[in-house]
Parts: sequence; C-alpha cells; structure tokens
Amino acid sequence: MTTVFSGGLVYKYSNGSNGYGLMDTSDGAVSTTDQYKYLKEAYVNTASPCGDRGAITRTASTCPTESSDWYVSDNALPAMPTPAKKYITNRAVTGPGLDGSGYQEAGAATTGSDAVTYTVSSGPPSTAAVRSAEVDMGAFGVVAGTLVDMLGGMTLL
Repeated sequence: MTTVFSGGLVYKYSNGSNGYGLMDTSDGAVSTTDQYKYLKEAYVNTASPCGDRGAITRTASTCPTESSDWYVSDNALPAMPTPAKKYITNRAVTGPGLDGSGYQEAGAATTGSDAVTYTVSSGPPSTAAVRSAEVDMGAFGVVAGTLVDMLGGMTLL
C-alpha cells in the first residue's frame, strides 16, 4: 500500500459559502482554511493502510457428490437445448418487448425534450446502420476543473 491518501476523502477543495473548503482564493492569493488544518491533523493521526486489510481469498467450490438431492455426477455443463442454438448461431436480433410503440427507442421525442438523434433500425445487425451517440464536450471541462482543484489541494498537503 502507499502512504499517500486519496483526494477522494475530501468533500470540497475550494472554499464556498458553506465553509467546507480546504483553501480560500482571493485576488489571486491562496490561503488554507481551518478545514485544511483539521484534515491534515486527521491524516497525521491515521495509521497508513497495511497488509491485505481482511481481503479473503478462496478457491472455487466443488460440486456435491451425486445423491437423491443432486442428480449430477460430474462438473460438465448441461447440453444446450436445440431450439436455443439458433439464438447463438443466428444472433437474437429482437426479443419480446423490444419493438413497437411501447419500446423506449420508438417514435419521436416527447414534448419538452430535445430532438431524437438516434432511432433503432430494423433488420439483421449486418445491414443495420451503426451510429454513435454525440458527446457533450462540456462535461470534460467540468471533470478537468475538478481534477485541477484536486491537484491544487493535494499540493497543499
């Protein structure tokens, strides 16, 4: 194990109106808050993780011996029923409930939602058009900002 604690233990790095942040930023200056001191104290007074922390390692279970309650004499898997083989060899394209007006991907957008950007096409998978969903890059900005906050907070430790 490592002696470095994860930043996932911190509720908030930048101080906000609730007062739970580890640092204040004002006019480009950064200063630590009481919350930073409390967290630092807690880290210092907490023993570093060591050992396997109770992880259990087990071997695979063995099947019971054949009896009046257990009609199997070996570890072989049961044979696949012949009608089920067609779903493996021909690929099951649509199952019950995966089409029609009640299907989640059927029809047009509901009132108040964005336009439909993708609908399911019919036919076997080899002829169906594949279309990837559009990615909102704005979410990456939020993640990047959070990571910068975390790294800034970790350098103060």
